[in-house]
Amino acid sequence: MSLIKALIVTFTCNNPECGKTITWGAQDEPKTFQENEWLLGLRLIQTLDKREFAYCSDVCEVAGIKTGQHNIKQQPKVQLPTGSATEAIQKAAQAAAQAEAATKAIKEGQPVTLHTA
Repeated sequence: MSLIKALIVTFTCNNPECGKTITWGAQDEPKTFQENEWLLGLRLIQTLDKREFAYCSDVCEVAGIKTGQHNIKQQPKVQLPTGSATEAIQKAAQAAAQAEAATKAIKEGQPVTLHTA
């Protein structure tokens, strides 16, 4: 025969602490599953954005979930300002704190010194 078609399957557990990996030919699949009983616990996960994960057991799947790698990465909804905008925010926060302290002092009947910039 001049043409041979063969399907090779490789499985590697996505739990970095596990390290289980195995490769077999499609014709050897029944024998492979008999010799490697842990393959019966194989679970495959596909996220909505088409990423795929494979785990060999419940323990490894839970470890994979804990890493957060299944979550879809999103840009932060609030962009934090940088540079001069950050300084302006800090100055505004200080001014608000001073105003709050002055208001409290006035309500308690204590003297207050106000500064204008």
